[in-house]
Amino acid sequence: VAPRFFSETADEATAVICREARTTFGADYGVLWRIRDDLLELVQSDPRREEWPIGLRVPLANFPGLEDAVASLGFSFVPDVLAEAREEGLERVRQLGIRSSLRSPIVIGGRAELVLVVSWQTVVDQPDPTTFAIVRRFADQAGLAFEQLERRRAEARAAARAEENQRLQEVTAALSQAATRGDVGDTCLEH
Repeated sequence: VAPRFFSETADEATAVICREARTTFGADYGVLWRIRDDLLELVQSDPRREEWPIGLRVPLANFPGLEDAVASLGFSFVPDVLAEAREEGLERVRQLGIRSSLRSPIVIGGRAELVLVVSWQTVVDQPDPTTFAIVRRFADQAGLAFEQLERRRAEARAAARAEENQRLQEVTAALSQAATRGDVGDTCLEH
């Protein structure tokens, strides 16, 4: 599964990660949330639901088990989310009929930047240790994909800056050779 995560764009990567999480764990939903301060911001879900639009924000404190997992950089499993979720979070999980949920932070640069959540519309038993190891590995691979995307973006920005600097140096060199106003005008038009 991990090689499929390495996409050209963040949208492609998040779509693949959510879809593969849902199918790998036999869940009803695969969801990625970005952690912004004390809020969860919906990045992607599979399947997508209009009740949960991209960019939806929910307080992290509405999910105490998830809040603990993010703080400890560990995973959490909640057999019945309806018993755990609070306030707006409770209303949101009711909208989708979510009952059980397995969540793992995606750690990038030593911080939980995102959270992978797989959820079922039925109450499921506590996963075995192997499943927890797989979800952790899955989240680690997703984190590597996001790090690679950011590295490629940074490389593209650096290449664009280098090209711009090269153009400026060429113009500067050509202008230093211009002796008259006409030469300056011609140089500017040429470059």
